[in-house]
Amino acid sequence: MIVSTNVRSVEGLCIDWISKILFFTENLYDSITAVRLTSPNFEDKREILTDLRNPRAIVTNPSLG
Repeated sequence: MIVSTNVRSVEGLCIDWISKILFFTENLYDSITAVRLTSPNFEDKREILTDLRNPRAIVTNPSLG
C-alpha cells in the first residue's frame, strides 16, 4: 500500500484490523489522518483531528470501537 498524496511527515501508524482503517499522525500538518484500506486507490483519506501539537504516536483498540 502506498499513500503519497499530501503526506509529508508520518510519525506514527496503527491499523484497526476490524474496520480496515489505517491511522497515522502527521507532524508537519499537526493532524491525525485515516485511510480506509478497502477504498480503491486509497481515495477515502480524511483528516480526523487537526490543530494538534507534535502528534507522534497513535494506538487503536478495535474491540472497543
